[in-house]
Amino acid sequence: MPTVELLVVPVRDGIQVPGTTTPMVVTGLIWRTYGSVRPHRAQSVLDWAGLLGQPAGALQDIATRHAVTVPTIRNRIQHVRCRGQTIPLSPLVLRDTERVSYQGEDHLSRQRCASGYDSLIWPRRASLIWPHPRSTRP
Repeated sequence: MPTVELLVVPVRDGIQVPGTTTPMVVTGLIWRTYGSVRPHRAQSVLDWAGLLGQPAGALQDIATRHAVTVPTIRNRIQHVRCRGQTIPLSPLVLRDTERVSYQGEDHLSRQRCASGYDSLIWPRRASLIWPHPRSTRP
């Protein structure tokens, strides 16, 4: 009997989160995930993403501030990440997610919200910083 391989493709068929920038959408997604029933959970993920009024920091520091363990913070992030993979994204949010970080922006926060292993909504290239350190532009 021949074997059949199934290809699982994630589908963005959830309800769109309102917002025109990546931080707005990520904040809405986090509050939609945990809501007013569990605000302490939402605040710990917002703190991890750098959206709680201070720059994004190390997991251990965030866990200490919120009196939980590092694995607890990771589980909360994973919960939001799983939900975020189903929401459709508007072209404005995609453009904001894909742009390079400007000087003065919290680069770690942009990375955590937009790209790489810690992606919450879209695995893209927010790891770029403008101007590039080797750039010859003024």
